[in-house]
Amino acid sequence: MKKHLHKILAGILVGVSVVSMTACSSSEDANLTDKGTSNQTVPMGRYVEESLELPKAMKSVMEWAISAEGSITIYGYDKDNKIAAYSLQEDNTWAEKDVAWMNQLERIIKITFGENGETYVLYGDAEYRSHLAKETAEGTVEEVAIDWGETSGYPVEMEILPGGDIMIGRQNMGVSRFSGVDGKVVAQYNGSEGEFAIAKNQLMQVDMQRGGVVVFDLETGEELEVVAYDAIEWGSKLVSDGSSGTYVVNGKGVSRLAPGGSAWENIIEGSMSSFGMPSLYNQGVVMKSSEEFLVLFGSQTDGNELLRYTYNAQVPSRPTTELSVYMLEENMTVRQAAAEYQRQNPEVLINLQIGMGHGNSVTKSDAIRTLNTELLAGKGPDLLVLDGLPIQSYIDKGVLMDMGDWAGPKIEQGEWLSNITGAYEKEGQIYALPTRFKLPIMWGNQDIIDSVNTLEELAAWAVANPGRQVLYNMTPEQLVEKFYGTSALGWLDEEGKIQEEKFVVFLESIKTLADSEDAVVVGGEWFEIDSKSNEYLAYNDTQLHVQTIGGMMEVTNPYSAIKQRGEGDFDLAVSSEGGVFEPVGVIGVNGNSEHADIAKDIVKMAMSEQVQDVELGEGFAVNAKSFDTQAARNEGSMMAVGMQAAGSRPVETVMPDEKVYEKLASFGQLVEVPAMTDDVLMQMIIEETKGYFDGEKTAEEAATAVSQRTRAYLAE
Repeated sequence: MKKHLHKILAGILVGVSVVSMTACSSSEDANLTDKGTSNQTVPMGRYVEESLELPKAMKSVMEWAISAEGSITIYGYDKDNKIAAYSLQEDNTWAEKDVAWMNQLERIIKITFGENGETYVLYGDAEYRSHLAKETAEGTVEEVAIDWGETSGYPVEMEILPGGDIMIGRQNMGVSRFSGVDGKVVAQYNGSEGEFAIAKNQLMQVDMQRGGVVVFDLETGEELEVVAYDAIEWGSKLVSDGSSGTYVVNGKGVSRLAPGGSAWENIIEGSMSSFGMPSLYNQGVVMKSSEEFLVLFGSQTDGNELLRYTYNAQVPSRPTTELSVYMLEENMTVRQAAAEYQRQNPEVLINLQIGMGHGNSVTKSDAIRTLNTELLAGKGPDLLVLDGLPIQSYIDKGVLMDMGDWAGPKIEQGEWLSNITGAYEKEGQIYALPTRFKLPIMWGNQDIIDSVNTLEELAAWAVANPGRQVLYNMTPEQLVEKFYGTSALGWLDEEGKIQEEKFVVFLESIKTLADSEDAVVVGGEWFEIDSKSNEYLAYNDTQLHVQTIGGMMEVTNPYSAIKQRGEGDFDLAVSSEGGVFEPVGVIGVNGNSEHADIAKDIVKMAMSEQVQDVELGEGFAVNAKSFDTQAARNEGSMMAVGMQAAGSRPVETVMPDEKVYEKLASFGQLVEVPAMTDDVLMQMIIEETKGYFDGEKTAEEAATAVSQRTRAYLAE
């Protein structure tokens, strides 16, 4: 089916898709410029998107194919889990097709048509070996001989060549050309992904390991060249017609390589299109005519979605209103909200700006300094994702718009969790709203869970129990990072300045825990640290495991650890202010925005069930109904896969009972203090206290140094 996509993309060259927004700046490199309504004459003509209803009797879609004549057939499962097929008619209705013979096949992988309309099906058996079958004229199944070799591997793509030879791409095995007569290998095209396209006498294959597209001679299998493509990613699809160019389609959009060229041209910007929506994944594109094409998406929440794009010469080639959204680092919830809003409002162009995009060499402090310069000059983005940014400083300096007049009623009426979304409310004014949140939780020793509430008390417990290691081995810097968010409000005043005496107590507590008896410091990424910490708790080597939980699925591993340990419980992690949560995707409107109404609607979209119901791995929902739905997803089928660091001892998986999930959900409705999220301030603290932990200065000297540096930072 992908061989028809080149026709679609050739049409896109003469117009800009409603969801492509080619005028957007790269999401990898923020370009802080004023965005407003354009008064310039805009050329006419672009593709307009609409949704097509899928066959009502089809519960889920697994595959689709298009014949040489352009007939589209969708395959899936009905309510009885039987394979069903429907062909799209000229009036956009669906006609059922008899495919009873397919129910004889165990696990269908790919379906395609031969040049004479024959239906070919790649399928797997119970032992995960691959097979190829086709439908006979009598409507029965005929096995097609394929010499797979020692292993059939995992097929990902298939195409039938004129003359009958069969092209099959397999993960980590490249592409093989099998004879249509005896199934023997005619040619081999080595590669890693198995995604391929054919153009005249060449085969092109996606290769993640080599960072681009590898070109082969179709007849001999000889490698001709590698065309680098820096936007290559897992799941990239490749299409080509051999004349207008070769196209890569993935979550970043669609890019075109002209015949014989070496530079890719971005045709559709993924960050501003349905291709880049976090909740959708592209299952394929087929052509209806030169001015109409269909895209089938899979969805995390709504099964499948079929979109139609038709060229309309009477629609402006690009929206006349542009709004900018800034995020220091990628936030999928806000991206999902922006993309969904834009799909519903094609007259608006939403420009996503990411301060520290992938491959960007800009430091976090430099990115924030650049942003601050724009904001304090009365300019900058319309909408801000405030994670990692100095939220309180922005509030104090009047950067953010008060959202209380419309957000307040939603909180008061219970549409949003009031304890979370009201966290930044002050005297009826609301300047920031978390779109998700996480819960810092400690698991382990019952005595600690029952009696310890603050970091200082935890350090005191460690001193009183010298033979029992409290936490997994971490450096002082790692411990500062672990407890900074939940402890900072205890030693910062209302202006965000360091209270030196209280900060000294924090430093001394960190040092006590880092110097715990028998501790051997082991570095590593946070995944490794959390995994090892969980393991150490399970084997009773440590007394406590502290982890930030962002969903019900994340409870299984630490719960299993305390069950293997033989005793223990869990509670909110130690903090300075009681129930502390970690805000995620905190969003605010620039007080100088010329598009405040649009920005407000995007915020509402981010907080809606439509977005909040989508599991994006960023935390619990703040929409009350979505939170209840998320909290109810505690069946065994939702169990997270237990990943462990290399060399870890096994921890037997034990599914939590309902009371565990209920307790965690109750925390989500009780916590009301947002953890400190200013990453620049945290880095300053780590840098200025290194001398204390190394024994080169006193805690008081380190506290003074931090205080002086942060005062200068807050004054910027």
